[in-house]
Amino acid sequence: MLYLPIGTSASTLGSSVNTNPDDVVNVDYKSLPINPNDADELKRQAQSKGEPQSAKAKSDQQQSKSSQQKQQASASKQQQKQSKKSVSKERLEFLDRLMELLRQLLQWVLWLVPFVAVAGGIAFGVRFRGHLFDSPTEPSGSVQPRTPPPEPNPSNEIERAWWSMVERFGVEQAHTKTPGECAREAIEAGADRNAAETLTRTFEEVRYGGAPITDDRLDRTRNQSDKLEVQP
Repeated sequence: MLYLPIGTSASTLGSSVNTNPDDVVNVDYKSLPINPNDADELKRQAQSKGEPQSAKAKSDQQQSKSSQQKQQASASKQQQKQSKKSVSKERLEFLDRLMELLRQLLQWVLWLVPFVAVAGGIAFGVRFRGHLFDSPTEPSGSVQPRTPPPEPNPSNEIERAWWSMVERFGVEQAHTKTPGECAREAIEAGADRNAAETLTRTFEEVRYGGAPITDDRLDRTRNQSDKLEVQP
């Protein structure tokens, strides 16, 4: 009595299992000696266990890869930030050292300026001591010392010739002017330049230089007087 149902169930279960694997999901659970609700639960468990793991593994792999990429990107950003901070710090340190060197150099320059000024003053004094302490010398070359104005009282032929030139060319107030100024005014009035300058130079040599009246000076005076058309 007890073996008959078990054998029948086993036979029925065997006939059910020996079907195509594709038909496992569509098993006729009514022919099985189990509760239909239990059969549905078994079906879901079988389907869940029978699903391929590739999709889930792929999803997990992608999530892991994405997480790794995020970690790597975060680490790279941190390294870049640290690198930038390091470079900025090095630049600031370099600028600080440079400013410190400039300050030290400026202090040295300010310290040396007074000594350089004193040394320059001493060198200048040594170099030009002759010009600073010696008495001024008489001008030389073409620059002549200022000759005092002549007095209209000629005492020799040379002086008379010069005064004749002054009167001939209308030099006014000649006694208040130097012989050179009188000669320039005579030249401006039309006198021969070479004759007027030569006669004036001979006049100054005799009147103010104490030169003797020689035949050479007399001949020179007469020749220039003829050119100026004056009588000595």
